Amino acid sequence: MRGLLGGFSVDFYHFLAAKSTGVTTIDEFAAKIKAGEKLNVAAPMPGTSERALTTFILENYYGISYEQIEKNGGKLFQAVYGDMVNYYKDRHVDYVIACLGLPGAAITEMTISRDSTILEASDDLIKWSADTYGTVALETGLNVIPAGTYKGIDVNKKAIGHSTEIIASAKLSDTVAYHFVKALIENIGEVKSINPSFGKYFTAETAPNTMIPLHPGAEKYYREVGLLK
Repeated sequence: MRGLLGGFSVDFYHFLAAKSTGVTTIDEFAAKIKAGEKLNVAAPMPGTSERALTTFILENYYGISYEQIEKNGGKLFQAVYGDMVNYYKDRHVDYVIACLGLPGAAITEMTISRDSTILEASDDLIKWSADTYGTVALETGLNVIPAGTYKGIDVNKKAIGHSTEIIASAKLSDTVAYHFVKALIENIGEVKSINPSFGKYFTAETAPNTMIPLHPGAEKYYREVGLLK
């Protein structure tokens, strides 16, 4: 696979907790797991990109795992978002991990049903994730779930985010890749109007920033117009 365009929008890793837990940061959440406390958690399904990255974060940054939740006597529900909502509303879980654009419909529904908070990511975690896995860098200032996005959460919350992008088979011809990218960049105003998040985040300057190597046809276009040196 090869990248064509990046930076369309930012999806955020939401670590949601019931306010009754008293937990306010991802560091505190991880510390509870490491200390052997019983927690009931809803997490993404295995085989999904959000499950993969959050697994890497838990294991490689915090030295814990999803499996440890159950070893501690807690419950781990591996679920699609609709089921996560029900587990949280019915108080089967007090913590939810999900990756969604803003506002995430599932998170909106959960925060309406219970007093909740978004667990904040530390600057160190955001920087480590960006350096290790190519998530959005702290320096961009885009790692924020703004105050008021969800009911009862009235302050900005720092979070890990990744940019959405268009990828293609490495076998795609250079000519097709070149003209596809050219068409979108030359009509960027129309592209930005498709989705509110595109309008907020997507620019010609962010387009070459893909998490995987660029397709040669796309790279040729970006160099021709000065978006890549």
